[in-house]
Amino acid sequence: MSKFIKPRSIYVVVDIPANKTNGIKPFTARVGWCNEPSEIQALINNDIKEMGDTLGGLIPAVSTKGRKYRAFQAEWTELKL
Repeated sequence: MSKFIKPRSIYVVVDIPANKTNGIKPFTARVGWCNEPSEIQALINNDIKEMGDTLGGLIPAVSTKGRKYRAFQAEWTELKL
């Protein structure tokens, strides 16, 4: 029995449109990962909440306008070497 622990199978990303603060270039960023599809919405909600956090007014909130969330599921199979 292998002691290897499989990575989480679902990876959630967000496509962020071009804007003045990100150098006028669109990009994709990691939101998080999970094992169950039912956990995806909580990751998205947490990302939206974090983008609105101004750290007590120290930084401006990040706009979530135009963001597109996507999730990918991987199947992990160990290859014998």
